[in-house]
Amino acid sequence: MTDSTTFSSLMDRAALALDRAAADGHTVGIDAEAAWAHQQVVGALNHLSQTLTRTAQGQDAEPQARPNPSAGSPRDHSPALLAEGTSRDLHRAAQLIHAAADLWSTHQTPTGAPRSPEAARMRHPAVLGAAMRRWRGLAARASALTPAGAGPTGHIDCEPAASAHVRPDSGSRGSRLTHGDPLAIPVARPRFRPGGAPLDELSGRIAALRQYAWQLCERQIAPAVVLRNLAELGVLVSTGSRMTCALGRDGHGEGCPGHDMAPEAWNAVRRALSPIRSAHPTTHVIQVELVQVARRVEEVLALHRRGAQHDEVCLCRFAAPLTDVATFSARAVRVSHSRGDLYVTGRGIPGSLTSKHPDLLRAKLEGGVVPAPTEAIRQALRAYRDVVSPLPAPGNRMRVA
Repeated sequence: MTDSTTFSSLMDRAALALDRAAADGHTVGIDAEAAWAHQQVVGALNHLSQTLTRTAQGQDAEPQARPNPSAGSPRDHSPALLAEGTSRDLHRAAQLIHAAADLWSTHQTPTGAPRSPEAARMRHPAVLGAAMRRWRGLAARASALTPAGAGPTGHIDCEPAASAHVRPDSGSRGSRLTHGDPLAIPVARPRFRPGGAPLDELSGRIAALRQYAWQLCERQIAPAVVLRNLAELGVLVSTGSRMTCALGRDGHGEGCPGHDMAPEAWNAVRRALSPIRSAHPTTHVIQVELVQVARRVEEVLALHRRGAQHDEVCLCRFAAPLTDVATFSARAVRVSHSRGDLYVTGRGIPGSLTSKHPDLLRAKLEGGVVPAPTEAIRQALRAYRDVVSPLPAPGNRMRVA
């Protein structure tokens, strides 16, 4: 499974494998070896059905053990020794269906708690409904392949119990769906290999930072040093995007409305966060990550200057994840401020407040640190909104409320 693998692509490949098995079966017949492989498909479909049901129900139960696709192989338990044709295709379909269920499960804990920003979207009735339709399609293909005279091959659930639990309000507040394939869901927390192509490494690092911003939002904390570094990340990438994806270059840029405004918007966020402080260490590992991102952006810009193909240097693709970073950061700021966890240095106190509050005037003159006034937080939230609003909504973005 690669970082580009999605739930939808795995289901497509499983359907193709079952179609190949059907063609082979009509040609050469289905034997006892194929009957074993068909049992693996049945087990995989039931595993996926249980996975979808747990998502809809939010059950507080440990997931059932994942069936082993190799169990009971008639050839020394080695699927690699299966003959080409029906048996091999059925076994491959079982592996792909299991992989799809496992990919889906990476977004939630066994108790139903989210592990990624996509988890809430996956509980939306439109997404669950699409997943169940794909499941029914595979189940119909597998049922049509039931080997005659080869003994029992297991029972396919008639319908995932999830269908009884899909409700119009099952998605979280503010969740949005993509206009494309709702099942183009990648694995949660994809790994990346440092040292590869600069754009590929950037993609992995920004995905990891998006995940981290979401975790801050879920934990309702807002370390000021992290927020400032995430804003600096937005400045770096959006400025590079302006250089590599300028309007009119090779006809590119017209499909990325708002990217020209992003650098100014992220700079406004950086300025608004500059005086904000929190009760957290002033150093953080994210500062090292920012250095790595800056190096990769510079490598991309160097490729751009040397006339590389646009696909190798297009930084516009990071507009959506960076907008999610802004959304999650804004929510963390709002909640932290409501708890009184944020402060500002004296220079960050709006001048309009000092005439009414002598304590704020004193802090501004003496350079002290005081609890963040609401106006200072509103300024930061407005800056975050300016990052979000010019850009087209990605599939899993949540609007800043």
